[in-house]
Amino acid sequence: MKKKIWISAAAAALAVSIGVGVWSYSAAHPPYNMHPDVSQRDALLGDRGGGAPTNFSRMSLVDTDGLTLFADLVVVGTVMDNGSPIVYDVSIDMPVLDEKLRKNSGAGLPLEYDTVTRVKIDQLIAGEAPSSKFFNFVSLGPAEQSPIRKGEKWLFILAREERDGTYCSVDFENGLFYVNKDGTLTAMSGNMICARYDGLPVSSLTDDIKKTKTVKDKLSKKTKYSDALNTPDMSSPTSSEVSSEPASSAPEPPPVSSGVSSAPASSAVSSAAETSSNVSSAPEVSSEAQ
Repeated sequence: MKKKIWISAAAAALAVSIGVGVWSYSAAHPPYNMHPDVSQRDALLGDRGGGAPTNFSRMSLVDTDGLTLFADLVVVGTVMDNGSPIVYDVSIDMPVLDEKLRKNSGAGLPLEYDTVTRVKIDQLIAGEAPSSKFFNFVSLGPAEQSPIRKGEKWLFILAREERDGTYCSVDFENGLFYVNKDGTLTAMSGNMICARYDGLPVSSLTDDIKKTKTVKDKLSKKTKYSDALNTPDMSSPTSSEVSSEPASSAPEPPPVSSGVSSAPASSAVSSAAETSSNVSSAPEVSSEAQ
């Protein structure tokens, strides 16, 4: 009897000891980076734009739930170009498509000059995404102030603009996380809710995002690709990747078509079409030009 009591006591003491050890280790090695290197973020992202305007008022970010509160889509994606200008008529909250109006702000329209950048989706985390696996990302200001650059990989927490099908960060710099070459993250924001993921793998953030109320109650129920969300490439209108077909059958855009260019490629297409009318294989060449 005494032996059984002694064994039980020893087992209880061992359990307590293990519990204390686990607690001590967890306290010394938290699952988050509580001391992010701000200088590393500054060196990587420099003085890029992406932050909220100085006169803009917004809610304080206090937990991960706040990151996805207004989110429509969460993805990891690769930036395909360095952005092109997009102009909005603020009075009707729609893009100004007329080239003359875009160049002539003296027309009396309250214009907002932003940047649109094409992004290729590498990983769908939550929400409904274009089946083409491409989307147009809009940021405030000119291209040199865009927070993202061609060839970079980012984790985006996005809100969709119903006016034109573009996407923007759900909360300026708080919705953008740079993906390093080794697969770890660097938050664009210095807010500790975001910065605590610095140096941690992408999965550390995506796992937490999937536990948020918005994702569990709304986005997880419609996490899929949809043809209805496909939009033309607004940063490079003649890009060959614009398609309503699923990405599995749509080729990736060649580097040339994804680059930034201020000269429309339509003139080259029309020139090719004129040339094709003078050769015997006219039908075949003209179909390619179209």
